Amino acid sequence: MNNLESNGALRTTKTSPAKQNVEVLENIQNDCEIPELRVPKKDILSSFLTSYPGSGSRLQWKLVRAITGVVTTDDTFSNGHHNVVGITTHFPHPAGRESPGAEKVRKAIVFISHPLHTIPSYHDIIHASEKDVTTFPPPRAPLHEWLDWRDLNFLRELEAWSKHFTYWIDRYSYSDCLVVPYEKLLSISHGPRLTMKMAELLARDNPAAANAKESDIPCIWKKVLEDTMNSENDLQEQNDDKEITPTDQQETDQQETLSSPKVEGRWLSTEIEPIDISASEEDTNIESNLDKWGLDAKDIMRPYTESQRKEAVVVLTQLLERYSDNDVVASLLVEYIDQIVKVQQD
Repeated sequence: MNNLESNGALRTTKTSPAKQNVEVLENIQNDCEIPELRVPKKDILSSFLTSYPGSGSRLQWKLVRAITGVVTTDDTFSNGHHNVVGITTHFPHPAGRESPGAEKVRKAIVFISHPLHTIPSYHDIIHASEKDVTTFPPPRAPLHEWLDWRDLNFLRELEAWSKHFTYWIDRYSYSDCLVVPYEKLLSISHGPRLTMKMAELLARDNPAAANAKESDIPCIWKKVLEDTMNSENDLQEQNDDKEITPTDQQETDQQETLSSPKVEGRWLSTEIEPIDISASEEDTNIESNLDKWGLDAKDIMRPYTESQRKEAVVVLTQLLERYSDNDVVASLLVEYIDQIVKVQQD
């Protein structure tokens, strides 16, 4: 069982997820090389890399770059690249935009996160932007600001989350749309396997995107995850890439160096466990309710009212009915619903 020390630090037992994470991660070899970024000399097939804001977009494009060695861009092509392996976007959310030539993009990797987890993350991004904070991850917004923003925007953002979900699932066939649950990508049990699926989708009918060896995938997953979760780089890092051309590749080494800093086990889980969404509006002392993943108190789920949780169940149930024939999507939605229902029953 996890307890808080008097100074607020997390104490873990011998069998805690955090300790198991470190032990398992240490068994993954660090002998893989993250390739230097390149722009292919021949045209490459792009895939959309899409997510609702706050659902792991940064990890998404970093993984895609690492397993292919090819540059990515965003939906405004702000870094000047057009011959790319991936185009990150939050469309149709207002934070994104529809990319020119979108009809020619034949595949998509869709990052999904529990709406009651990712909506607060989106609020943290908004709050950081308003405060001109550019570090990653953005700091938690004060609880009172979250409560005010939540009550003004929750229903709208829940609808936006659902619209984003249906837009991308409906746009492509099941074989051309890979749904990646962000929570499971952080899991040691699922992360390398999901990364392998990403590599397979990107490389299919796309030789220029086939770079990583299957045996290197766990190592690549580990290095990119550690770099992403421990970095304090500018949020616009992908967009700051200088134009790279095949002729001056050796002279332009501005691509990221993915380091392997000390593992912070709180970011990872050996198995996916229910997200704690039980915090009530009155329970402002969230340090007393540690997340089962071994997260720091600041990472615990933000509070919701009972009516807001019920509304989330309604939306998720409607999606479950709509996609009942898609085993991957349906099982994910059932998990999300069960997490909320369990809180209501308690």
